[in-house]
Amino acid sequence: MKKSFNLKSRLLVFVFCCLGSSSLFSQGCNEEKDDNVRYECWEKVLRSRAVIITNADLRGMVIQDIDFSNRTFVGGNVDGTRFINCNFEGVRFMKKGLRNVYFENCNFKGAAYFSPENCEFVNVDLKEYNVIQAKKNGNNKFTEKDCEGEVNKQDCWERIIKLGQKNMQGKDLTHLDLQGLDLSNVDLRNADLSYSNLSSTNLKNANLTNAKLDHTYFEKADLTNAKMISCQASGSFFNSANLKNADINKANFELADFKNTDFLDAKGAKTANFDHSNIHEAKNLTH
Repeated sequence: MKKSFNLKSRLLVFVFCCLGSSSLFSQGCNEEKDDNVRYECWEKVLRSRAVIITNADLRGMVIQDIDFSNRTFVGGNVDGTRFINCNFEGVRFMKKGLRNVYFENCNFKGAAYFSPENCEFVNVDLKEYNVIQAKKNGNNKFTEKDCEGEVNKQDCWERIIKLGQKNMQGKDLTHLDLQGLDLSNVDLRNADLSYSNLSSTNLKNANLTNAKLDHTYFEKADLTNAKMISCQASGSFFNSANLKNADINKANFELADFKNTDFLDAKGAKTANFDHSNIHEAKNLTH
C-alpha cells in the first residue's frame, strides 16, 4: 500500500508540474455562468505563465498585452475572441482549429499547428511563415490600420512600420521620430510627414508623390529611386542624404538644406523649385 501511495503521489506531482496552474482553474472558470466573472477568472490564469492552457472557454473575451510564448493550448473555445498586442511565438495549438478570432499586432513566429479559419488579422507581419500560410488557406481576412486617435501615435506608427506595412497613402505622420526605420518601397503618396525626423531612414523606392515634407529632417537618409514628384519639402534638411536616381519633377525644395546631398542621375531637377536653397553645396545636381 505504501508503494502504491508513493506512486500515486509522484504521478500527481508529475501531472501538476506538466499542466501548471491552468489545470487547477480551467474547470472552475468554465463553470462560471456570469461572463464577466468567467473573463476575470481566465484573465488570471492567462497571466499566470501557466505552461499548458487546457479547455479554456475564452469566447467573446478581449485579451491584451499577454506573452503566450512557448505555451500550449489544449482544446478550448476561442470563438469571437480578440487578441491584441499578444505574443504567440513558439505556441502550440493542440486543437482542431482557430475560428472567428481577431488578432491585432500579434506575433506568430514559430507557432505550431496554427490553422486559423475565418479569422481577422490586423497589422501582423505579412512576411512571417505562419501568416503567409494563413493567407493561402482558411478564408482569413487581413487588414491594415492607422494610428488616428491613438494616445501614443509615436509607438503606434513605429510598431506598424516595423511590421512591414507598405500602404501609407494620405496618412498623418507629422511630428514623429522615424529615424533609422525601414520605409523602403512604402507608398507615401499624399502623406504628411512635416516636422518629422527621418534621418538615416531607408526610403529606397518609396513613393512620396504629392507628399507634405515641410521642415522634415532627411539627414543621411537613403532616397535612392524614390518618387518625389510634386512633393512639398520647403525648409527641409537633406544634409548628406542620397537622392541618386530619385524623381524630383516639380518638387518644391524652397529654403531646403542640401549640404553634401548626392543627386547623381536624379530626374526632373530642371522643373523642381530650389529657390533660396543652398544647391551649390549639393553633389551631382544638374539644374
